[in-house]
Amino acid sequence: MSSTVPGVTDHVVEGVTGYLVPPGSSEELAKKMVAVLEDSSGRSAVGAAALRHAQEQLSWKVIVCQLIKRVYRPLLTSPVLASGPASSWTG
Repeated sequence: MSSTVPGVTDHVVEGVTGYLVPPGSSEELAKKMVAVLEDSSGRSAVGAAALRHAQEQLSWKVIVCQLIKRVYRPLLTSPVLASGPASSWTG
């Protein structure tokens, strides 16, 4: 159960990996909490899906691979690095 705020909505899919409510909406939060408490099979399914999502998308191995693809690989192929740091160094 979470608010629909940036970052959270990247990982919580309503009714699949969790439940979302608008920020500051205590009535909506209370309704969702009651619904979740009354649906044990749905609660179990959402919990299992959330765990699977976390293991598949939020493991250190996945995070490091994404970091390499998004940050380091583009840096290694950039024209600035291709010329080499030694080529502009006068020391």
